This record gives sequence, structure tokens and C-alpha cells, in this order.
Amino acid sequence: MDKNYFMKPSLLVSTVLVSLLAGCSHKELSREDAFTIIKREMSYPKEMEFKIYAGDPEEAAKLKNSFLEKDGFIEILSSKTLSDPRPWISFTGKSAPYLLPTPEKDIKYAIQRVKTAEENIDKVTGIQMQKEDKEAIVEYSTVLTHITPFGEWLKFDTIKSPKHNVLFSLYDDGWRMEKPQ
Repeated sequence: MDKNYFMKPSLLVSTVLVSLLAGCSHKELSREDAFTIIKREMSYPKEMEFKIYAGDPEEAAKLKNSFLEKDGFIEILSSKTLSDPRPWISFTGKSAPYLLPTPEKDIKYAIQRVKTAEENIDKVTGIQMQKEDKEAIVEYSTVLTHITPFGEWLKFDTIKSPKHNVLFSLYDDGWRMEKPQ
């Protein structure tokens, strides 16, 4: 009997197993991996901001009698002359933790940037595989946290978790999130 006779079936089985394993060796994108990559690539948590036009009388009218004024975060002039250089809205010491650095060009026009909240990734809500499992559209939600009094005034505390979509591609070294164009 030929010795190679017994080797042929095992060689065939080995070849089939190797090809099956090679075909299945691509890494599956898990929700945990997607979460970690999104958090890193999108730089979460993100500081949310809002510009208050302190020299604008319409902006002052919107803020007049708001809890921001009543609770002492801002002061609003009730009237002023044309020669008065002061802005309509001024920020008190109580608002200091929420005031953000403002560029000179904005200061010139009495624009003040204020922190309103932090946006953070909440969870990955779905992964849709595409193009022979080499691309994936990942849906995730974010949540606003650390809402400041200025964020409360903007009603950030009532905003539902928005959904976002990002594209992932499989490379030889693993999954990568594609930068939005």
C-alpha cells in the first residue's frame, strides 16, 4: 500500500481548514471597539459653547428678566446713551467659571463665549456591515452632561440624545474610523 495514500486526505483537510480560517480571519468590529475608536478620534468629551453678543440690545432684551439675571450671573443695563461705551450685558463673578477665552476680534464687538455643556459619547446603537464586511456604518448617540446655567437657559437639559453616523474601514492593522470630509 502506498504511504502517500493516507497523507492525501489529511493534506486535503488541512488545506480546506487553512483556507477557511484565512477567509474568516478578518476582525469583526465590536460595539466596544467602535465606542473606543469614536471616543478617541472625535475627542469626546467636547466642550459646548455659545456666543453672547453683549453689545446687542436685542440679545439683552432676550436675557432681561431671565434666571441668569435674577440669579446674578449677568447684569443688564436698563438704558444707556449713545456715548456710553459699556455693553448692554456684563458678566459677574458668579459667571466666571463658565466664561471661555474670547478672541480679540470678538472682544472688540463685545462678544463673550460661554461654556454651555459637555457632549460625550453615550453608546453605540448599531453597526451595519457593508462591502463584504470591509466597511461599516456605525450609529452612536451622544449625551450632554455638565450643563451650565447658560446651557439651562438654552434649554440643553431638554435635548434628546442625538444620533450620529460614522464610517469605518477595515485595514490590514484593524478598523479605522474615516474622517468626515
